[in-house]
Amino acid sequence: MPQKMIALIDANNFYVSCERVFNPSLRKKPVLILSNNDGIVISRSNEVKNLGITMGMPFFKAQHIIQKNNVEVFSSNYELYGDMSHRMIDTLSDMTEGVEIYSIDELFSVVPSFSAAERILWGNDIQNTVFKNTGIPVSVGIAPTKTLAKIACEIGKKNSDTHGVFDISHVSDIDGILKSIPVSDVWGVGQRSVDKLRLYGIFTALDLKNADSHVLRERYGVILQRTAMELSGVSCIALEEVSHHKKSIVCSRSFSKNIQKFSFLREKVSIFAARAAEKLRAEGSTASLVSVFLQTNRYSGGQQYAPFLSEPLVPSSSSSSDIILVALQILKKIYLSHCTYKKAGIMLSGFCPNTQWQPPLFGVTEKEKKKKDVFMKTVDSINNIFGKGSASFFAEGTGSKQETIRKYCSPLYTTHWQDIPIVKAQ
Repeated sequence: MPQKMIALIDANNFYVSCERVFNPSLRKKPVLILSNNDGIVISRSNEVKNLGITMGMPFFKAQHIIQKNNVEVFSSNYELYGDMSHRMIDTLSDMTEGVEIYSIDELFSVVPSFSAAERILWGNDIQNTVFKNTGIPVSVGIAPTKTLAKIACEIGKKNSDTHGVFDISHVSDIDGILKSIPVSDVWGVGQRSVDKLRLYGIFTALDLKNADSHVLRERYGVILQRTAMELSGVSCIALEEVSHHKKSIVCSRSFSKNIQKFSFLREKVSIFAARAAEKLRAEGSTASLVSVFLQTNRYSGGQQYAPFLSEPLVPSSSSSSDIILVALQILKKIYLSHCTYKKAGIMLSGFCPNTQWQPPLFGVTEKEKKKKDVFMKTVDSINNIFGKGSASFFAEGTGSKQETIRKYCSPLYTTHWQDIPIVKAQ
């Protein structure tokens, strides 16, 4: 019986590809996408990569390269990208079995019990069908483990001879491939682990694969031990067909200009807290820990300050009002009036299912909690029907808001009637 295989299906330069679907003139041109408030580069076409513009590069630092090479620039259009992601995932879900959605542009899938040659044909069929249905080009990496499938997919993207589909089990010298891959590029190996591994003499994926399994577990934990075993072809990371609840929710934003006023930060942190609480309720969870962080502009010459402070939420809650209240208490503690801030955000953690909520010995009763749940459900329903922010808390502000800068944003081709493309008969 053929060996069980796993595929990673990954959209190529996804945000850029979404823009090219509705604007074919962008194909083969250098294209990049900017983050919120047009701050940094978050997606690049291959042509832009070849110009030396890196991921995370501030927009102002890339200006001279952009102007010199006529690079097409777009603000992030997350509503469009999210809709295109759903279309791509729907197509793949119909074609495959055992699917794990890994990110907006990636998913793992079980490969049918095919021969080696049939697996490549299956990968080609995946590519052709996704492109036909959505216009998004994808690469397919096939391997006996998820970690090796990640590596195979990257090879498929970068090596034109593979035509975007690479089955690493075809290779007789897999160790030769692993030797050329820095350990920092191995899926699941974080930067902190990289620094520790280098002290142990582990610099490449091959070094990690050949490291003593027991030593890895003792020094670095079971996750790195499993990663090393996966590099050896032993499947240790199961395909998660049922999505698990998040362990934390972060809502943050960089501002279009440096901010010093507490009143502005108070409104923004309240908005972030309300949005995070909304996501928490969608998860069916309550949070027991609220964290707030601020950050000054690291590219300015002034004092740098990046506080991060957490406070418990007792009892745990998913109510926007409860979370806003704690978040603002934290903000007061970390705010320094002489600093100007470029970014603020909130993080919720310490989750438990709403159905397992335990009332405290003193304080909020289960009856009072049910009243809050009904109220927040009503708020969520209003916002779902009439749009986000239709029902909000006073702390979120009642005046004009500072809009996100999206100077180069493309139309919302698939989600707004007024932006639907018009096809004219010849």
